[in-house]
Amino acid sequence: MFYSYAWNEGSETFVSKLYDSLKKGGIGVVRDKNDLQYGQSISEFMRSIGKGGLIIIALSDKYLKSENCMFEFCEIYRNSKQEMKELRKRVIPVRIENLKLDDPATVEAYLNYWKEREQQWKSLVNSHGYNQEQRRRVEAIYNSNKDLLPLLRDINASSFELLTQDDFRANKETIEKRLQQAH
Repeated sequence: MFYSYAWNEGSETFVSKLYDSLKKGGIGVVRDKNDLQYGQSISEFMRSIGKGGLIIIALSDKYLKSENCMFEFCEIYRNSKQEMKELRKRVIPVRIENLKLDDPATVEAYLNYWKEREQQWKSLVNSHGYNQEQRRRVEAIYNSNKDLLPLLRDINASSFELLTQDDFRANKETIEKRLQQAH
């Protein structure tokens, strides 16, 4: 099981507390700050998250604007053969903050953000011959968001406050159920 989250105070608090609680309960969790070794490729580590059978995604505005986080999410999507049913089996989203993904203006802002980022990388590649892979990665994020944002809106991700109650009981029950279904 993996975590995918943006490094910020809200996500860090949740991730650290849930990580400790799961470890105490004997559930193994792979987390970048604990498992990414010095000198190891960050891209390869993110790809391994994308191949994971179960991934907790701590959703925040910073997550949805982070190239690394969204690359991980795109890798999860790609390794789910871009099938929503398969993707839903593999992710456990947690809302660290209210993202208002049911508001068309909010969704448009995220799509515009990634379109602008893709254009910036494209310009850099065209002007200076810079890393084409980076542009392709951002382009994939932009294109995948058309499917991923509606999915995130549709999944009951509950709230940070509700999920932290009773030592993460709701999360642990969901995780244990999903792990049993995988075997």
